[in-house]
Amino acid sequence: MFIDNVFACLQRIGFHVDDEGEEIYRRLYMEGLATTKPFSGIKKMLTRLKKIYKLAIITSNYKTAVTKFFKNHGIREFDIILSSDVNRRKENKIKMLLDKFSIGKNEVIFVGDTVGDIEACKNAGIRIIAVKQAAGYSQDTGEDGKWKSLG
Repeated sequence: MFIDNVFACLQRIGFHVDDEGEEIYRRLYMEGLATTKPFSGIKKMLTRLKKIYKLAIITSNYKTAVTKFFKNHGIREFDIILSSDVNRRKENKIKMLLDKFSIGKNEVIFVGDTVGDIEACKNAGIRIIAVKQAAGYSQDTGEDGKWKSLG
């Protein structure tokens, strides 16, 4: 599991991805996107949340991938997408979100699925709901399957 942006993780272990390598990664990722489906019940949940809240995506993914996925699955509930095309650091994107909507840190709840999300929210001073959503996340949980506290 990546605890940060995939490219930052690769750099930490000694790999440098140049523009050509990133373009190859992007192309392969976009090709595989066609087989990706939303989690069961997510569309219904987003529709209900949208009636009450502004919704945003803060992602390390490419905006083209997110918009293609949303288009493929009829997801239109998000007010803004802050992707790796805008900034690679989630802490910076959180600040952009706060500024864009003129909201305070106490008015935001981030839903994240990586240790990197938890750390970004901790660094930005906002609350997070951590979702354990895929196989291979056991390294981040205790024996009881619950997320370990990061402090």
